[in-house]
Amino acid sequence: MCFIAVALCQPRCRKASHLHHITGRYLFLWMTFTFVYNGLRMKIAYADDNPECLRAFEAALEIYGKQYDVSFFSYTSAEDLLRDLKKMTFDVIFTDIEMQNMNGIEMMKELHRNRYDIPVIFITSHTKYVYQSFGINVLGYITKQKLDEELPVILQKIQTEIQHRRMLEFLSGTETVMIREEDILYIDRISRKVCIHTSKGEFSVSGTLQEIYEKTDPAIFIYVNRSCFVNLIHVEMIRNSDICIEGIERPLEISRNRKQNVRDTFLAYRKRNI
Repeated sequence: MCFIAVALCQPRCRKASHLHHITGRYLFLWMTFTFVYNGLRMKIAYADDNPECLRAFEAALEIYGKQYDVSFFSYTSAEDLLRDLKKMTFDVIFTDIEMQNMNGIEMMKELHRNRYDIPVIFITSHTKYVYQSFGINVLGYITKQKLDEELPVILQKIQTEIQHRRMLEFLSGTETVMIREEDILYIDRISRKVCIHTSKGEFSVSGTLQEIYEKTDPAIFIYVNRSCFVNLIHVEMIRNSDICIEGIERPLEISRNRKQNVRDTFLAYRKRNI
């Protein structure tokens, strides 16, 4: 009997389901549904060394995740999942607690130690391990027998959490503004003013440039010079010391000491998001 522990960690008619299996270090499963929530895909990773549990969860997710746009990545060890986090990110991670070598609780501690702010869902066959995870952002548990009833609720909770996390809050004058992270093109500082440039307009906000940077996802934002950092999602190309942002006529300047790092980071981002 399996238990699913939900820890803190994103849509109508399904047209296609594509599952690609890659043998070797990890198993990769890709499921695509057509209704896109806010234009974003929910990227789910699952680590479990039990093939039967992997297949059971995959089947349940395909049934109860029809209303979501889902990419599902499956790993046979926690170590492999952590290794891939160096080159990609996930919206939520499912993991078995009992695994050979590194177990689920140890993996979650490793995520926390490396400051990965990713929701985690524990899956285990023994309730005795469940209580060890209390105090580590655990939201709740269900048994496998209740999966039909509880999984839709869990997915909705995850979607709500992801939606909340992807909306960034800033103080602009006397007003609080909520900006979707994906809409940010770049953020710069001119004199003492920090300006957020988005696809919907510009916002002058309170705080230092570094304070604003620390609110953003380091997987997609990078400093190009000491006064500006950009969203890699919207980078069109890098030409010499210029970086071109979609919708912006004038390219931004990359400082000499950051040029190689910016170029390497951009190429790595493009490679993993093709």
